[in-house]
Amino acid sequence: MNGHKLLYWDKVVNVGNGWEVQETPNGADPLPKTTNGMKILDFGKNSCCFATPGEMCMKEQVVDLMGQGFTAEDLDKQPIIKISEWFASHADFIGDYLLEATLLNEKKENMKSFLFKDDFSDKQLGKWHQVIHIFSNYGTGVRYVKFSHAGQSQLNFPGHLGTKMSGGVVSLQPLIKKKNKFKYH
Repeated sequence: MNGHKLLYWDKVVNVGNGWEVQETPNGADPLPKTTNGMKILDFGKNSCCFATPGEMCMKEQVVDLMGQGFTAEDLDKQPIIKISEWFASHADFIGDYLLEATLLNEKKENMKSFLFKDDFSDKQLGKWHQVIHIFSNYGTGVRYVKFSHAGQSQLNFPGHLGTKMSGGVVSLQPLIKKKNKFKYH
């Protein structure tokens, strides 16, 4: 299962065939290189994705913002926190996708959260789609971001015919003061 590619993830729900890392998406288009004429940087040099089976699987990662070099003072200025991820269904099977991002304080208590669900009912199967959410004006005290995602095929067939996801990103855009005006950088 390429366990090293799941190294930083806690598998909260790992049933059926469990999570799989696919070196290239099986049953879906390759990861997109551009969107609206702009180069996509979310994937780095990767061409792989996570794939789910016919049963709902969920995993999460808690990002320690201070462990990433931010100070409490930086974080209490409430920089923009952007969450994004790319997701696709298998080309032959409709699926379910879920992304939840939660801002946590020092005690890892919920301060603000965002939940996105999609059942692909209005999307072309096998194509990649992006979900983006911006957190702002969330108050002081954020120290962690919990990033959780889940997926499944709506038909419980063996294999990894469920939702695929790649390019999950948590980024901060600090507020920079210039000539007595604040501007997001």
